[in-house]
Amino acid sequence: MYASCFDANAGLFEALLSAEDAIISDELNHASIIDGIRLSKAQRFRYKHRDMNDLEDILKNNQKARNRLIATDGVFSMDGNVAPLNKIYQLAQKYNAIVFVDECHSTGFFGNTGRGTEEFFNLSGKIDIINSTLGKALGGAAGGYTTGNKELIDLLRQRSRPYLFSNSLPPAVVASASKVFDLLTQSSALTERVKRNTTVFRTEMKSFGFNILSNAEVISAGKDALDKYGSGLSSVRFICGTQDIHKALEAKIAKFHGREDAILYASCFDANAGLFEALLSAEDAIISDELNHASIIDGIRLSKAQRFRYKHRDMNDLEDILKNNQKARNRLIATDGVFSMDGNVAPLNKIYQLAQKYNAIVFVDECHSTGFFGNTGRGTEEFFNLSGKIDIINSTLGKALGGAAGGYTTGNKELIDLLRQRSRPYLFSNSLPPAVVASASKVFDLLTQSSALTERVKRNTTVFRTEMKSFGFNILGDDHPICPVFIGDARLATNFADQMLENGIYVIGFSYPVVPKGKARIRVQISAAHSDEDIKKTIDAFVKVGRKLQVI
Repeated sequence: MYASCFDANAGLFEALLSAEDAIISDELNHASIIDGIRLSKAQRFRYKHRDMNDLEDILKNNQKARNRLIATDGVFSMDGNVAPLNKIYQLAQKYNAIVFVDECHSTGFFGNTGRGTEEFFNLSGKIDIINSTLGKALGGAAGGYTTGNKELIDLLRQRSRPYLFSNSLPPAVVASASKVFDLLTQSSALTERVKRNTTVFRTEMKSFGFNILSNAEVISAGKDALDKYGSGLSSVRFICGTQDIHKALEAKIAKFHGREDAILYASCFDANAGLFEALLSAEDAIISDELNHASIIDGIRLSKAQRFRYKHRDMNDLEDILKNNQKARNRLIATDGVFSMDGNVAPLNKIYQLAQKYNAIVFVDECHSTGFFGNTGRGTEEFFNLSGKIDIINSTLGKALGGAAGGYTTGNKELIDLLRQRSRPYLFSNSLPPAVVASASKVFDLLTQSSALTERVKRNTTVFRTEMKSFGFNILGDDHPICPVFIGDARLATNFADQMLENGIYVIGFSYPVVPKGKARIRVQISAAHSDEDIKKTIDAFVKVGRKLQVI
């Protein structure tokens, strides 16, 4: 499962295919399929819309490719027409090709029992890869998924970047979708009603000459919104996916950060994926920290701007690149506020000074700082006394701000208006579920009412880091709640985490490819929810296991 079907599509092709492979895509495929293909290194070909002769010609001419993958929407949402999946399947069999179908506009209501175009063409079980959404017929809230053979899914769990680097779906969304699957398997009444309504609507409209183209308060707020607004609107924002609570949350986010406006996304992965392409062109330059998050990297790859990487937190290298790119129309410096694998903080004060000196835009991803870092939880910008000075901030609602899902961009009104018009993940993904919006909104209320939560995080972090270092552990990073305990060896890190669980502490061992080879670590995340007893118990367990495994 993914935060959205946009993410499912964005994460598939890069994980599955290489430069030796070929992707052959219908020219009218959904934006998310197109962006996913662009992220892949595979050779790319487009066939004319639903034109099987053109598709066959391309297949014939690419028999030397290691793998050939045909990508199509099951139903094309702007026209309501159906891909000729039976003919596509026949060609795939003839030319030994993989078939991928996006069933977002068919799952749950098309085909005899709602199993989509695959079922409609009597091909059940024969299509290699299916992606679909939970955000339309299957609950109407959010979420997407890929389904296929076990080998494929295991591969995606290891390599798909949106899966690896986005929050899991909120329990309320999962439960709602699960209930819809129960209803669909118990009876075909819902799909039959959709068919009947569709037939009546099309017939009647044609007769008129129309052409049919964790905190208790936070949890309570989410429950109340679920009762009042339902699980979701089954729509993107600009069609009918905007409710008053979406606008209210965007206003709260903007006010919290001291900005003019904000825009919501299904995840911060989507916010990062949708920013750079909308904002910059080939005349511009993006200068990115070499250890930036995967979502920033993928967003940059989708842009046509010139791309440069500076050494991690190296201001001399950054300045050299800025000097050498003064002819670019715009220069944008992109950095994480806090680097999640190491817990170290970007030198934002120095980055800002260089940006002022060389007339550059500054973008900061505050996912690992918003809500708990800085005096009042406003992130690295506040930590460096730069409040209101950073040009663009992206962050997540899926960590401190509710812990469910969602992301956002905040900045000046001109920027946000541009993103509402051009940012593809915003335009082509469902709006956030009301329960998620309400929960996040309540967190912003709590943060603005009191600094008690952020102060508790700081105190817990100081105690944990100080005590662990006194026992001989190597704690990476700066004075931040992400506390990576350096282990080095990957197997040792996994064994360490397993033994911690046996001692009642749940931690995760991170190793390659998430971190460089030989730099495995146990990442501990301190929160305001941890009591003094929790911190002590965790330290005691680390010391016990560390001595047993001779780490200390």
